[in-house]
Formats: sequence, C-alpha cells, structure tokens
Amino acid sequence: MIKNNKSFKSIEKYEKNYLRNIIKILIENSKGKPIIVKAKYSHNENNIWASFIWVKPVAHKKAYTLCNHVNIERKIISKWYNLNVDDDRKSFYIIGYPYIYNHYNIERGGIKIATDFELQSIYKARDLKKDERKIICNKCYEYKDEELEEIKVLSMQNNKGK
Repeated sequence: MIKNNKSFKSIEKYEKNYLRNIIKILIENSKGKPIIVKAKYSHNENNIWASFIWVKPVAHKKAYTLCNHVNIERKIISKWYNLNVDDDRKSFYIIGYPYIYNHYNIERGGIKIATDFELQSIYKARDLKKDERKIICNKCYEYKDEELEEIKVLSMQNNKGK
C-alpha cells in the first residue's frame, strides 16, 4: 500500500502519519488515563468528522508532532464548540484517549474525545488560561521523556530532504 501512496516519502513517515504508531504506543503507556494534545483545526465540509492537524503532545518540554492529523466526531465536539471556517487553523487543546481502529483492514491509532472527563474536553487555545491548563495537565497522562524523544526522532526522519 505504501508504494501506491506518493505522499509518503519514507516508511517512517507512513507509519507516523498514516498508521499513527506513536498514538498506538500511548494506549498501553497511558494505562487508561486521558492524554492531552495541541492541534490546529483544519476546516472541511464533512458533517461527521472534524480534522485537526499538526497534533503535538502537551508536555513539560518542546514536543514534536505525533501525527499529521486526527479526525474527531463533530457531534461530540459540538457539546463545546460548533466549529466552522472562522476556526480554520486555530489552535485547540484536546483531551482524549488514544485508541486503535481499522480503516480498510489497516490498523491505525486515533484519539477519541474524553467524554467522561470531569472538565471540558476541548478548548480553543486562546480560551484556556494557564492555571486551567495546569489543572488539566495534572489530570492527564504525563508523557515520558523517552516517548517525547521517540517522537522527536521520527519527526526528524520525516523532515529530511524538505
């Protein structure tokens, strides 16, 4: 399948962005705790899915992208926001659970909004105050330095030759 998809120049890029292997690893590591990521909304006309791009872990140090995009059901997000073209490329904090799903018999990692989280599960970055972010981060999985380093290595491999 990778040979037919010209948008991926390396197996590492394919695994990171299409299969989302780092997110799949986080399922076991997070042990059922929600994760928090920062991503930009990418407007599309799809009524079912909202796309978020440049997905990065929210961590205590610089973080690189987990994957190039995730899709999240609009009906769940609509509890807090009705996203539209005005929100295009705006940054959001997303609290969710890493999970695995099958897409055309290929296993992928994804992020499912935490509907059981005691606080709001998605925030426009500009709306989230620093003290609120700290409270949320304390309730979420804390990324290990090794995971952040693995993400960095994959990001560097993906950016070679650009």
